[in-house]
Amino acid sequence: GKAIIHLSKKNSKQVFQTFHSDELTLSFDQKAQPQVNIAQIYGEQSAILFGDFNFDGTQDIAISNGNYGSYGGPVYDIYVFNQTKGKFILSKELSALTQENLGMFELDQKRKRLMTFNKSGCCYHIRSEYEVVPNKGLLLVREFIEAVVTAGDKVEVTDRNLVKGKWREKTKYYPTEQYYK
Repeated sequence: GKAIIHLSKKNSKQVFQTFHSDELTLSFDQKAQPQVNIAQIYGEQSAILFGDFNFDGTQDIAISNGNYGSYGGPVYDIYVFNQTKGKFILSKELSALTQENLGMFELDQKRKRLMTFNKSGCCYHIRSEYEVVPNKGLLLVREFIEAVVTAGDKVEVTDRNLVKGKWREKTKYYPTEQYYK
């Protein structure tokens, strides 16, 4: 339901910033404590997630706001910390990634990429990777697509990569029973 989230700095009781969610869903651990930072596809996803979502070296926050994503998955309002303003600012672009895909995206801190997952039915899966371009937004740089074709006996695997501004694509076919072992 509707929720107000008060964020405090560590070792302080003073409210640093307040957030609102129209549809926050909390899950609790075995000790009746709210679970934080769990983001499993097709599994549990916490109401609040912390991470450096834009790779700028500061902690950001994601707050659940309903289950309107693909296949009824959770969507998040993503707030990135703005050092100039000294507070968290809503990122519509990062929030949209959760609305258009299967829940919260994954972070690859080493390669500085955001990875989303989506599907259509049983037989079409897509993993997309984005780079965060400072002051410009998100740039789609890779798509990995698995699609069962030809009466279900083959899987078409397409790997598309953006290289120096141009898309390069490789497609291979595998027998279904071998691919999904």
